[in-house]
Amino acid sequence: MRLLFKIALLCTVLFISTVSGSALAVPNPASYGVQFVGMQESYNSGDKIKLTVETRTSGDLSDIQFKVLPIAGGNSDGDVTSVKTTYNKKKYTYTTTGYFKPSSVGFYTIGFQATHNSFEGTKKIEVTTMIQVKNPNELTMSVSPHQSIIAVGQELPILITYNSKYKVTFEYSEPVTELITKKADGVYKKIILYKATESQKYNITITATQSKIKDVKSETITFYAD
Repeated sequence: MRLLFKIALLCTVLFISTVSGSALAVPNPASYGVQFVGMQESYNSGDKIKLTVETRTSGDLSDIQFKVLPIAGGNSDGDVTSVKTTYNKKKYTYTTTGYFKPSSVGFYTIGFQATHNSFEGTKKIEVTTMIQVKNPNELTMSVSPHQSIIAVGQELPILITYNSKYKVTFEYSEPVTELITKKADGVYKKIILYKATESQKYNITITATQSKIKDVKSETITFYAD
């Protein structure tokens, strides 16, 4: 009997401790924490982007809304749809979701706004995040080095990094040797060589053409042979 009494007493103490710990975890109704969660830095045009905001508070939220502001090249061509808010009583967290489907490339600021209600009155709360919307079919290209100094007779290796959904052809303003083309980390890397035969300044223009959608990119590098 004594053993059973001790076990019952221990269970009672553990239960009281658990309840006390949970009570201490209840946030002040007048305070809140708000943030976007699960967002990427970039998306493709036409993607259906899910927006998720979590607001931790034991107060109430009202007048909940998302706002989209194009800031560089974007277009205000769509509202946030299917906005829905749920509340997790155990975590004291409101989760608000919505969907945005941009059709124009550029940068967008996504804003979340709500009215926070507590015993202290009402407050306007908001949080923002920025995303980039890209064209998945667009040709991208960069070259390196942009400037260099080499000895006469030496070959200069030039790295071309590009990405394209379709086949790309290259043209060069000077005769070069195409050494290798390889795909790594999701992009193509091409190495070409140019041999300097005289002591002078050289400019080489590299032009990439994606013929399917008529996309053309050019880069010029400058180097000196001595």
